[in-house]
Amino acid sequence: MLLEVIAVGIMASVALSIVGVSNPVLIGITAGVANIIPYFGPFFGGALAVFTVFFEGGPFISMVYAALAMYIVQVIDNNIVYPVVVGTTIDMHPLWVLLTVLAGGWYGGILWMLISVPLVFLIYQLVVVLYTNLKEFRII
Repeated sequence: MLLEVIAVGIMASVALSIVGVSNPVLIGITAGVANIIPYFGPFFGGALAVFTVFFEGGPFISMVYAALAMYIVQVIDNNIVYPVVVGTTIDMHPLWVLLTVLAGGWYGGILWMLISVPLVFLIYQLVVVLYTNLKEFRII
């Protein structure tokens, strides 16, 4: 989780500085920490960026750019960073992590998205241990 917080914080800081939002590092750090909270955290980070532009009296297009920048950061995080970080942590290929989360979401919604990766990893490890033990005792 710490690696993902750092990655989101850096990406958000860079994206917001490109867009021209003031205090991009502070907003990026806040968005990274808020990203820990599922589903509401990314919204909070984006809303903070948009409200910062709004309260500074920036034009409407700057608010749109800030929201778009935070959306792009979340797309990169959800499709690249999260599968790679989780995949290397639990020794699963990032593509399997991504497909597992997608299948969990398709099958059972938000709850299954959260438990699908640990469940698949548990089943995979169970099969590997069972196979190696049965092979060692010459049962198969």
